[in-house]
Amino acid sequence: MVSTVRYERTLVGGLDIHYAVAGEGPPIIFLHGLGASSITWQDNIGPLSQDFTVYAPDIPGHGDSVKIGVKYTTEAGIDLIFGFMDAVGIQSAALCGSSMGGLIALLGALHTPERVSHLVLINSAGFGREVAGYLRVMSLPFLGELLEGPTHRSARAMMKLVFGPRREYPEALFQELVRTRSLPGGREAVLKSLREGVDIFGMKRRYRLLHRLRDLRMPLMIVWGALDPVFPASHAHAAAEAAPGSRLLYFPDVGHWPHMEEAERFNAEVTAFLKGEPSPSPTGGDEHEL
Repeated sequence: MVSTVRYERTLVGGLDIHYAVAGEGPPIIFLHGLGASSITWQDNIGPLSQDFTVYAPDIPGHGDSVKIGVKYTTEAGIDLIFGFMDAVGIQSAALCGSSMGGLIALLGALHTPERVSHLVLINSAGFGREVAGYLRVMSLPFLGELLEGPTHRSARAMMKLVFGPRREYPEALFQELVRTRSLPGGREAVLKSLREGVDIFGMKRRYRLLHRLRDLRMPLMIVWGALDPVFPASHAHAAAEAAPGSRLLYFPDVGHWPHMEEAERFNAEVTAFLKGEPSPSPTGGDEHEL
């Protein structure tokens, strides 16, 4: 039975965090990407709440969480995960992160593996230097500020980057991202988050963690949309090779947010993975030639 999604707030390290929660059962925490919010999981929270307690916080600087006085460091990302878990009263959880959220989830799993039961990384940052040229340019002083405003223009550019030029994006999603990015401190938060991990040459060296995948102690699932203009599909192949025994869910016809574009299959595959079951589709969950 699909549970009603509730929206609540809590304090994590003194920071006001807004989050969505639904369901009962083993906990899973969704972590969204740069410039987004928990709304990006709108097609996933309900279906997965049939088997799990699903949490989807707005990462500080994003959505309806605090945007002023936020630190954008490795330590802050790790503190967010486990501070949030402490605040909502859970000892361990599965982590599922998209893009920037994937990098945060990976850092948390490496730092405190005993509190992470499973790890799902969706078109995640951290698997190589390559990143979209648009984001590299945005990392530059002044040019980033120019590209990030006005809000409608920058949000529309983000939608095109996420979904690709051939895809239509939900208008309600666009309007919600415009609203949250227009809140005081929203634009600055996006640029600070980006510049922590990206410069004009691509992902910064300290956030290239492909070699650390072999250190993970929990089951790993890598999810990738092959048409992603943000991170190339070669990153998925490299991650699967670096983590023998991981499960690769590869979507050849979608972009940066496969959890939205192929929500039904994504939900079924992730549910099976978290339950320790085989992939429900003949081609899902197996490594593909990229």
